Amino acid sequence: MPRFWIKKTKRIVPPSDVMKAAVEEVLGGAKLRATARKYDIDKQTLSRYVKKRNLDAPAENITYSPDFKTALPIKKTLVYRII
Repeated sequence: MPRFWIKKTKRIVPPSDVMKAAVEEVLGGAKLRATARKYDIDKQTLSRYVKKRNLDAPAENITYSPDFKTALPIKKTLVYRII
């Protein structure tokens, strides 16, 4: 097991102001793939935020940063059964 953690992917978390600008540009009529390429954001991530923006009417309710708390692994507990 390595002593230090080494990042194995090139995935980065885009800043929230960049994500917000990209979403607004797509909603303004720009193409999704071209906008994702322009802002260096994954197209699927941008698509998810655009869908999120379309579902929620007020823009103030949306956070343009990832919520890592929802993706935490579930602790497995052992349940013993008495027979």
